[in-house]
Amino acid sequence: PFTLTDVATVTGQPTHRVVTDLAPAFTAGVLVDDETAHLTRFRHDLVRDAIEDDLPHSVRVALHRDAARRLGEAGAPPLQVAEHLTRSATPGDTEAVDWLARAAHEIAGVSPGAAVDLLGHALTLTTPTHPRSVELRVEQAGLAMWAGRLADAEQICREVLVTTEPSAAAEPAAPGTAAARLHLGQSLLGQGRVEEALAELEQVSDDEATPAQRATSHAWAATALISLTELDRAESAARAALTGADPEAEALALTALALIAASRAKPYDALELSDRALDRADASPYGRAHRYPHHLTRGHLQLEVDEFDRARATFERGLRASERLGAEWTLGSYGTALAVEAFLTGEWDTAIDSFTQGLGHSRTSGERYNEVAGHSALAVIAIHRNDLDRARTHLDDALSGVGSGTGSGWRYRGHWAGWARALVAEADGAPDRALEILQQTWDSCRRTDLAIEYPLLGPTLVRLALDQDRRDLAAEAAADVARLVDGAAPPNFRLADRHCRGLVHADAGLLVTAGSLVEHRPLARAAVAEDAARLLADAGSDRGAAVAQLRIALELYQGLGATWSMARVQARLRGLGVRSGVRGTRQRPRSGWSSLTDTERTVAELAASGLTNPQIGERLFVSRRTVQTHLSHIFVKLGMSSRTELIRATPAPPD
Repeated sequence: PFTLTDVATVTGQPTHRVVTDLAPAFTAGVLVDDETAHLTRFRHDLVRDAIEDDLPHSVRVALHRDAARRLGEAGAPPLQVAEHLTRSATPGDTEAVDWLARAAHEIAGVSPGAAVDLLGHALTLTTPTHPRSVELRVEQAGLAMWAGRLADAEQICREVLVTTEPSAAAEPAAPGTAAARLHLGQSLLGQGRVEEALAELEQVSDDEATPAQRATSHAWAATALISLTELDRAESAARAALTGADPEAEALALTALALIAASRAKPYDALELSDRALDRADASPYGRAHRYPHHLTRGHLQLEVDEFDRARATFERGLRASERLGAEWTLGSYGTALAVEAFLTGEWDTAIDSFTQGLGHSRTSGERYNEVAGHSALAVIAIHRNDLDRARTHLDDALSGVGSGTGSGWRYRGHWAGWARALVAEADGAPDRALEILQQTWDSCRRTDLAIEYPLLGPTLVRLALDQDRRDLAAEAAADVARLVDGAAPPNFRLADRHCRGLVHADAGLLVTAGSLVEHRPLARAAVAEDAARLLADAGSDRGAAVAQLRIALELYQGLGATWSMARVQARLRGLGVRSGVRGTRQRPRSGWSSLTDTERTVAELAASGLTNPQIGERLFVSRRTVQTHLSHIFVKLGMSSRTELIRATPAPPD
């Protein structure tokens, strides 16, 4: 597409003459107006290509070169000039290199992937000794990282460092060394190679780095140290980044401090730090600090305090920011985060779909931060749905991400792998092995100050320990959880505390009241109801109360489609002489209109009414990508493949 003013500029003719000359082309329908964009374009690209291909190569090159020169002199945007230079420049063309670099810089904030390609073209016109070669390659590496091309970023950085690192210890580092090493550390960290990343990041300060580069390296090193569960060192590194030298570095440092506070089970302190991080990210030029997923941390913190609706909205805002800034590398993490929310709130079918999509994005980009949590949660779902083969497959994938059988801090919620592994062992009829695994996981959390995992792991550990007459271990674990509720504590912390204390003291009353502390989290509520029923039945004092708690557990497991757990509860009901069917809502069907969630039905109706994905996203305050995900689920559940089929089949709304 082009404007008639552009044609006038390139041809050196007045606009009215251009209009006259092009009138026959408009009349013949060769050229058409795009009134929305106020541009002119060829009706068919084939016509344009045929006209250009009919010109001798040397003529095409000369015309593009002249067009670039005239547009540049007229003050046209660098990207427009660069488009002509890519078709006409030859090696050694310094002017073309400068224009391509300016164009890349112009679009880097919204399309880093396209900027990487422009810089790549510029570099084909240079030699290794070109004065801007290192500068352009370093910039290309940084943009490749943000665009999710982590392996490409790593390769570029290593090539740069080969040429810039000093040959002797006494020699100063060449310009560009610090930036290349910084981007190398970032790309390695994104790929999950944490120790390698930390080694590079800690060396940045020795490379003649600027204050901003030093602050940035400290902030990223803090993130790496959190992944290695070295929280004290991480806190020191994060505070070293709070120098005021760079708002992006400060935003990342504050997010790191929020993660540290969260790891120590101080979610409300963490939320305050996360608020400050978002404020600093907003203050960065063009908001580009949001290329790092600060909203991801805030959303996860909101999950910890049971603010599920707010967490979902936060993840959606972060996803839209990443799409706006072209930060492809974060998309998998946001998709997996939305799946974690669905997992915790009991929308397990949605969680499975979202986990699968999020993990697919992560495989494409190489970013692996959420993969352990994703595969572990999928394993837990499969266990409860009596599909142990699938559970083992997901567990193998989770454990390959952490490198050990008990989980680690390598990824977000890395210890979920130990939890899932223990549940598989229990389902296999090896409760002693399950206890051993979960105790090792718990000890790892205690050793690394990851108290955030206690509410999830504690009740299962206490139950397994008591079943095997390990009252000492059960009491210690319950005491660890109890310390989390000394002051202000979110609902799920208080639920876990009552659950653990109720089991240790055989106090069914504590368990019965625990379930009312949270509105969502059906898996946790079902587990506490099941344990309450067991205590009541063992005491033999109130069969009716035991049956009531089992019915609560059964209904909750039903809503999750947790057939293995349902069978276990039904067996206990039979043991109490209850033979009747299950009360309450049956599990949602897997196909047909009745299988759609409320959100999916709304999306289907809006799509059938003719709204586009962006329009649906605006209506529901979600991203285009989320709308597409919902449509994909809808098509599968309804056995359709297109919007046309959906429009024909969507039931008419009631009058």
